[in-house]
Amino acid sequence: MRRVIGWMIALAVTGWGAVDKAAVHAIVKKMENVYRMTPSAEVAFPLYDPFKRTKPLIEKAIPITKPALPPPSRPRLLAIMGDKAFINRKWVKAGMRVAGWRVERVSRRGVWLVRDTEKLFLPERSERTLLEMKDRE
Repeated sequence: MRRVIGWMIALAVTGWGAVDKAAVHAIVKKMENVYRMTPSAEVAFPLYDPFKRTKPLIEKAIPITKPALPPPSRPRLLAIMGDKAFINRKWVKAGMRVAGWRVERVSRRGVWLVRDTEKLFLPERSERTLLEMKDRE
């Protein structure tokens, strides 16, 4: 590959005319010397560490702890559609779990939940309106 590059450079230097093999050989030797060179101390630059200034701050930083989770709240029934109920922003049906409770049964009147020995009935609130229409005046 280097020899091919050497030939191309020699052709370009001589104006794409006749090329002397000695000239190509000299160019290839110079290229090989350049490949073997290691940068001197004056030429070599130290690598830049973008996080160098932040290291002292990170070492002094207070460890981040996750806040304690609030105690599980009572599940909220928002809607019932067929055999599914929308509880705590999640659609569930009988046998599924939500907020630590197992859904025992879903009916038109509400949802029965069970946790250990506790039973909870969430009634469907039909008086609640999800969408209100107002007349413009």
